Parts: sequence; C-alpha cells; structure tokens
Amino acid sequence: MTTQIVTPELRQWIAQQAGDGHSADSVLGAMKASGWDEDTALDALETTLGEQLGGAAASRRAKAAAALPPRVAVPGARL
Repeated sequence: MTTQIVTPELRQWIAQQAGDGHSADSVLGAMKASGWDEDTALDALETTLGEQLGGAAASRRAKAAAALPPRVAVPGARL
C-alpha cells in the first residue's frame, strides 16, 4: 500500500476548483477518477476548503471592523 501525499499543488488545484464553482462532490469524484484514495481525497478537501473558509471569514471580519467609525467613550447617563 502506497501513501499518497497531499502536495501544495493539489491543495491549489482544489482551491481553484472550488473557486470556479465546482461542488466538493464533483472535486472528490475527479480526484477518485484520477486514482486518489477516497479517505486521502476527503482529508485534502476538508483541510483545504476549511482553511479557505476560515481565511475568508477572517477577511470579512477585518473589512467590517475597518468600516466602523472609531470608538468613542459612551457618555454617562444623566440622573
């Protein structure tokens, strides 16, 4: 049994396929048709797409924070 290595090139290919709108199922099918073991392919998909989603969420949070006005002290209530 040979071990399949998930290379940076494979991860880039997965990210490109997702960016082009291909579903995870279709990418998995293409990987399996190319000889990838299903467990290895699933792991590569989960890791790559998870990192992509995490990075996209962080980017959205940073953009939202940059769009907010600067913080100011809230005045005390008048009693």
